[in-house]
Amino acid sequence: MNARGDSALQTYRALPVGTPLGGIVLLAGLRGLSDEVRGLAKRLAAEGYCVYVPEISSALGIEPDLGERAEAALSNGLQEPLDDAVREEIERLETPQYQRWLLQSLRAVVDMALDGEGVGGRVAVIGTGMGGRDAYALAAFDHRVRLAISYDPGNVDIDAVEDIKGAAVSFYGIGTAVSQVMPELRAAMRRAGVPFCAKAYPDADTTSHVMSDRPSASDVASDLWERSLALLRLHLA
Repeated sequence: MNARGDSALQTYRALPVGTPLGGIVLLAGLRGLSDEVRGLAKRLAAEGYCVYVPEISSALGIEPDLGERAEAALSNGLQEPLDDAVREEIERLETPQYQRWLLQSLRAVVDMALDGEGVGGRVAVIGTGMGGRDAYALAAFDHRVRLAISYDPGNVDIDAVEDIKGAAVSFYGIGTAVSQVMPELRAAMRRAGVPFCAKAYPDADTTSHVMSDRPSASDVASDLWERSLALLRLHLA
């Protein structure tokens, strides 16, 4: 897709050795296909999962620096003044046209994951930041998604989560925007009967630590990694 939003997503793949335990659609938000994102995909593949990373930011023509600034703005709930470039990008991402394109494109990535040999209908979506919000949106849009794990989801559409049919999880730092709306998010999930759990990390500004190449580098990173693997094993069994 180019900056006008009129073509399909390129997708990075990391595949396991041997029979897969399931498929994962990994949404990195506006960060792009960074070394950290590739590293996370490879670590998940080493655990036995077929991992698919759609390159959303490059499809949109978003430069890495702009993507990082937009992610930071969304993470803190747009509480800080925005420069014009960041404001324009965030406004574009909120349009119905973009949302329609995104969900249709991500459904095609779910198709790709499910077509993987040995996946057997077992697919999860994992997202960080803006990708965390999109993970919930995709799970609500495509009911083949068994599990949506979201790290610091930015600007969550509370109403949309009620359409989720699988399980949903949120990991978040206390300083992130989702911490402010967590009571509403919990209530919406409960009303819809969505199996939902959330864990806050009071000593962490963000849970993007999960993308570290060394999950043992901190207690938060290690805990996030072990909990995420346990949830994947449970819901993709």
